[in-house]
Amino acid sequence: MDHMPTNCPDEEIFIEYFSNTLEDKKRQEIEEHALVCDHCSQKSREISLNVARTRIAKSRPILGLAWKKYGDLIEAKAAGEKYSHNLQEYITNNGKYIVTLRPLEKNPELSLLEIEVQDHLISGYLRVSTYELNELLEIDENHMAYKVVSSSIDLHKIIISVEK
Repeated sequence: MDHMPTNCPDEEIFIEYFSNTLEDKKRQEIEEHALVCDHCSQKSREISLNVARTRIAKSRPILGLAWKKYGDLIEAKAAGEKYSHNLQEYITNNGKYIVTLRPLEKNPELSLLEIEVQDHLISGYLRVSTYELNELLEIDENHMAYKVVSSSIDLHKIIISVEK
């Protein structure tokens, strides 16, 4: 059931929610409302991402500048039909990496992040950064790097760089 936007909390309430400044009772009301309201569910995803980016930009200015300068560094790539509908597959704008988020069967809250390096001359380590993750991953002999991550991770603003 979708509520009319007039019944929905305003944007400022969502910002307070994601900034952890609301009382528990109000937080619960927002969560319950967003579960049944498509409009607020979408709005909360957008605001959550913006709040997280702002936090990153303040705590890690270089990463914040990279997001601002390069925008979306990953674009959706259609996954083949052989995969489950939960699999997410992307290719970076420069075509150097194919990034797959593969849900774990035994724990759907976790996924395997797989990064396939297309340029086989690249070796060593990849620095993988999003607003939720900042990891150094080793590239294996099959030109792959792996990490178990939360299934809710947003890969649309991933930054991948090579580190020797």
